[in-house]
Amino acid sequence: MYPGSSFTAQITSGDETPGSTAYATWYPACDGIIVPYTSTRLSGATDNDVLCQTRIGYLADAVVLGGTTDFIGS
Repeated sequence: MYPGSSFTAQITSGDETPGSTAYATWYPACDGIIVPYTSTRLSGATDNDVLCQTRIGYLADAVVLGGTTDFIGS
């Protein structure tokens, strides 16, 4: 899912947040899996830069869980 790749273009038709669905992302600057980490951001989404954490750690991270709950509740 490299930014600007044909795969991304195919599944989004150029619109990163299609339809009326609200989108959000949470990402850390230390992400070693999604490179560059800034490619996690989506145009039209609520993007949240969070502290470094393991991917499993985000499942119990109070900031991420609270942000997710607030986003879903809004």
